[in-house]
Amino acid sequence: MQDDGLKWLHESSVVIDAYNPKLLQPINRSSSRDKLSHLSFFGYDVWQAYEVSFLQPSGLPKVATLTFKLDTNSKQVVESKSLKLYLNSLNNHIFDSDESVYQTIKKDLAVIIGNDFELDISYPPFPSNIDSLPFKDWFSIDQLNIDQLDAHTTPTAQMLKLDLQSGQKTEKLYTQLFRANCLVTNQPDWATVLIEYHGASWDKKSLLAYLLSYRNHQSFHEQCIDSIFSDITMSLKPDKLYIQANFMRRGGIDITPVRSSVKEFNYIHGRDWRQ
Repeated sequence: MQDDGLKWLHESSVVIDAYNPKLLQPINRSSSRDKLSHLSFFGYDVWQAYEVSFLQPSGLPKVATLTFKLDTNSKQVVESKSLKLYLNSLNNHIFDSDESVYQTIKKDLAVIIGNDFELDISYPPFPSNIDSLPFKDWFSIDQLNIDQLDAHTTPTAQMLKLDLQSGQKTEKLYTQLFRANCLVTNQPDWATVLIEYHGASWDKKSLLAYLLSYRNHQSFHEQCIDSIFSDITMSLKPDKLYIQANFMRRGGIDITPVRSSVKEFNYIHGRDWRQ
């Protein structure tokens, strides 16, 4: 078991049946970012939780979904398993109104991540249709032929190569093969990673090999995307770079980190079909 100050989160089963905001645990972004070379970016992390429930004054349960958007320059993020346990602790708690639920969750999250975040709580009836990610104008690198790929390769910026036979390009690339492992539980985290860049052309095979090298790498969602952004910036030196990773839902929560080299960018709305 890791000695990371989060020992109780490594336990296989933790049952909390009473409201307890102290369940929320912070993760300092600096713990991983201090090791990276290029950290000049804009963006945010979009968190969506689907297993939200509490009791009304009558005792009747109510269900909801929760979304919050956290600026990428926040000092701390919340550990995802601790958020799940915290939300579960609301299940048998009586709230006198929806506004009380909103203010309670906002206050509790602010203790961990500060006040610079947007929070939304939605209730049934939910939309009947969900937009999919718009892959029409994007190139999938998943079918590229790579000989003798080593799944246990450690991600390094040196793996990334330019395509010296081509000039300047603007390209939209994606992979649905990305996997990393949770730093706390070592459970697999799957994602669709979308990358848009402008600059000298990239060797797409080297990009795919690099992204697949995270397959057995232990790191949080946000840390993975920070590292990818840093490595691409250092090795490929694009004029503009945008990365979005739609991670699959685990424990009723999914996280979508977004990183951009420019302040004005277009968030890619929609969900991977596996989400």
